[in-house]
Amino acid sequence: MTLTAVDTDFTPIDLYDNLDSFAENTIFSVMRAGDNELIRKSFKVEKEVDLNIYGVGEQYAREQFDFAWILDAKTYEKVWPTKMTRFEKAGGGKKNKMVSEIITLPEGEYTLIYVTDDSHSYDHWNVLPPYDPQSWGISIWVEGKDERHIGEAEKSDHFSLKLTKARDDDYMSQAFKLEKDMDVRIYSIGERANRGDMADYGWIINMDNHEKVWEFKERYSEYAGGADKNRMINEEIRLEEGNYIAYYVTDGSHSYRDWNDSPPMLPHLYGLSIYAEENEYFKLTDAEDIKDKNLVSQILRIRNNDYERQHFTLEEDTKVRIYAIGEGDGGDMYDYGWIKDRDTGRIVWEMTYRKTEHAGGARKNRMFDGTILLPKGDYTLYFESDGSHSYRSWNSSAPHDQENYGISVYFVNE
Repeated sequence: MTLTAVDTDFTPIDLYDNLDSFAENTIFSVMRAGDNELIRKSFKVEKEVDLNIYGVGEQYAREQFDFAWILDAKTYEKVWPTKMTRFEKAGGGKKNKMVSEIITLPEGEYTLIYVTDDSHSYDHWNVLPPYDPQSWGISIWVEGKDERHIGEAEKSDHFSLKLTKARDDDYMSQAFKLEKDMDVRIYSIGERANRGDMADYGWIINMDNHEKVWEFKERYSEYAGGADKNRMINEEIRLEEGNYIAYYVTDGSHSYRDWNDSPPMLPHLYGLSIYAEENEYFKLTDAEDIKDKNLVSQILRIRNNDYERQHFTLEEDTKVRIYAIGEGDGGDMYDYGWIKDRDTGRIVWEMTYRKTEHAGGARKNRMFDGTILLPKGDYTLYFESDGSHSYRSWNSSAPHDQENYGISVYFVNE
C-alpha cells in the first residue's frame, strides 16, 4: 500500500515506536505475541479503579487459545473476563477475536495471566491475520490520576498444599492435618474424558473415617482455558478437624508439558491445590505416621499374588468395623479378605461381591464398610489377591482410597 499527500504537514511515523511508546504507559502490555507465551504479572489495587482493556487473540467456538485472564491473587477466582464480556470479530480469519472494555476492580491483589498456544500468532499466521496484527496480545491501562492507585505486587504462592505439574500416568498424594474445623479452598485442573467423566482428577479422603469428603466431578467443573476438555474447579468447602489425604491421578495422555491439545490457562497448576486462610492450623503430614487408636488388625497395600494373614484377640464380645477394598467383577471377588475363628476354623466373615459397593475408579474396585459383632476369642485376618490390578500396579483406574487397599478392623466407639 502507498499513501501520498500534498500537505507538507503530512509526516510518516514509525509504527513500532508509536506502539512501544503506548505500551510504556500501560499497567501491562503484550504486543506482537508469539507462540507458546506464558506471562504472569502481579499487581495491587489500593483503591477502586477503572481499567481499560484492549486485546486481540485467538478464539474458536468455546475454546480460547491466545488470551488473558485476571485472577484474584489469593483465591485464583477469575475476575475477568466475565459472562458479560463480549469478544468481537477482529478481521481476517474467523478465529481472530478482539475485546475492548472498561472494568472496575475493587481494592485487592490480582494476577494477570497471558498465554498463547503453539500456532497462529504474530510469529506465523495459519489463517489471515487480524486487522490490527501489531496488537496481538493484551494491553491494560488506567486514565489520569487513577495510576497512583495501581502498584506492583510481589509474586506469592498462597497454597498450603500442592499436587501440581501432573505428568502422564501420575499418582500423587499428600497427607495433611487440620487442627480445627475450617474452610479451605480447593483449586484443581484436570482433563475431561469423552464420555463426560474425568480422565485426570483428584479427591480427598478423611483418614479418620475413610470417607471421601471431596471429589473432582465433571458436572461441577468449568472451562479452564485452551482445549474444551481442560476443566477446573475452584470452590470453598468446610472440613472438620482431623487427618486427610489429597490424591491426584492422570491417565496416559494430555498432561503438564506433554499436552495433546491446547493446554489450560494455568498449566503449572495442573493437578490439585488447597488454600487455607488459617494456614497455621493446616499441617502437612506423612500418611505413614497417621495411627488410629481404634485399630485392631490391618493388612494393607496388597500387591499381585499376595496372601497375608494376621492374628488378633478380643478379650470380650466386641462390635468391630471392617473396612476392606479389593477387586471383584461379575459377582466374584479376586482380591478379598476374610476373618477366621482360630479355635473352630470357621470363617466368621468374608468379603463377598454382594456385600460390597463401588470403591471409585474402575467398576471392579469394590469396598466393604460395615460393622459386625465378634464373640470373645482368637481370630485370624486374611487377605488374598490374584495376579493383576493391585496396589501401585493397577491395570485400570485405581480405587479412591488406594492407600487402604486391603483390609482393616477397628474397635467401634459407642
